[in-house]
Amino acid sequence: MKVFSCKVDLRAYFDQRGKLGLDDSSCGAQRLIYEVALESDASPEQVRAMLRDAVRGCYAHQTFAIPVPIETCVRLNGDELALDD
Repeated sequence: MKVFSCKVDLRAYFDQRGKLGLDDSSCGAQRLIYEVALESDASPEQVRAMLRDAVRGCYAHQTFAIPVPIETCVRLNGDELALDD
């Protein structure tokens, strides 16, 4: 199986109201869409299997699909700085 070309387009949709302080909306992405255009001599079944493996092994895809907790620790001049909620 050979892949002659691969093009990926990614679109992200954001609600800007939270970022601009207009309301309490999340400023994170609301939706991500990526389109993959392949030129290959592979069969559709081979491409499906390859993409399943790529998605399963992709750190970015898995982190967006199954969000993980984020912890923030800030040190100012060596001392931990408490962050207000």
